[in-house]
Amino acid sequence: MNARGPAVGSKAALALAAGAGSAWALAAPPRGWWPLLPLGVSLLTLALAGRRVRSRLGLGAIAGLALYGTTLPWLTDFSPPG
Repeated sequence: MNARGPAVGSKAALALAAGAGSAWALAAPPRGWWPLLPLGVSLLTLALAGRRVRSRLGLGAIAGLALYGTTLPWLTDFSPPG
């Protein structure tokens, strides 16, 4: 853990994690704006800096929900039941 504490506050970390997942979703097909992928990594890295493991897991879950919540509906077009 960082001796100075988290790099950003809790609300900012939540927003950064959601922004990271959204940036990753925009980088994926069908949009394919791939330059947003490193931006998302940077946002999540800033959100996780100096936090404890439990907080990091929660922020990672928020980023994952933002990513998969927006890309899974698009992926169902490729499956037989979808």
